Amino acid sequence: MSLNILGLAETRWTDVGKFVSDDTKLVYSGGTTHDGGVGVLLDKELSKCLLGYWAVSPRVLVIKIKAKPFNIVIIQVYAPTCDHTDDEVESFYKDMDSARSMCWCKKVAIEG
Repeated sequence: MSLNILGLAETRWTDVGKFVSDDTKLVYSGGTTHDGGVGVLLDKELSKCLLGYWAVSPRVLVIKIKAKPFNIVIIQVYAPTCDHTDDEVESFYKDMDSARSMCWCKKVAIEG
């Protein structure tokens, strides 16, 4: 498959960061344990266009890509299932609101 971008869930990586291997770049957001986590895998060309990323939580990651006529914002999420508590679901939706507000921000917390 010839993919330019791929959103990932359950990456199980801890912390926040990026990892470059061969012609791909993985931007990820995880927690303190090897549980859950999200990421976005970019090919060589899109890696050059990465303006930045913001790890909202281990379940929500925002990336910004330089494009024309305007930049693109991608929000990768890993939503909690019905097995989770109401508090965890509520927290997820608050994180989604924070991510949505990043779509209008000109500055990103971590540069690509």
